[in-house]
Amino acid sequence: MNNKKGFSLVELAIGLAVITVLVLAISVSAGIRDNARVQSAVDSVHALRSAAENYLSTGSLDYSNITIAVLQTANLLPANFNPTKSNPWGGDFSIGPNTADNTHFDIALTGLNQTQATKLTRYFNNSASSSTYDAIKTTWTVTF
Repeated sequence: MNNKKGFSLVELAIGLAVITVLVLAISVSAGIRDNARVQSAVDSVHALRSAAENYLSTGSLDYSNITIAVLQTANLLPANFNPTKSNPWGGDFSIGPNTADNTHFDIALTGLNQTQATKLTRYFNNSASSSTYDAIKTTWTVTF
């Protein structure tokens, strides 16, 4: 009788296949999660932009007054909208007048990395005046 200890080639192949499937599943789910966060941020930016444009179209042509609190008071954003630590990456939302051009407003999200900011920039490339990313502050800003 030959009493060998260890795994057969078939057992090793099956084990390797199982590990490969698990690694692929984890990497795919991470990509899906990241894309869902980007889409959620896009939806929020659209809502903030729409609220600001509605505010301006009602005759309030003063860009310097655009804030989340003003938009909530005007019933253009839900009263329970909390801009603090509520974006998909756990950072803040903000909206305000553009400091370089008083006929535009900025929407900013904090807590993003360069890859996430690049995805958002690509999405708003044709509809925004500009967008920037500050890597030190991890803040992405889009100007409308």
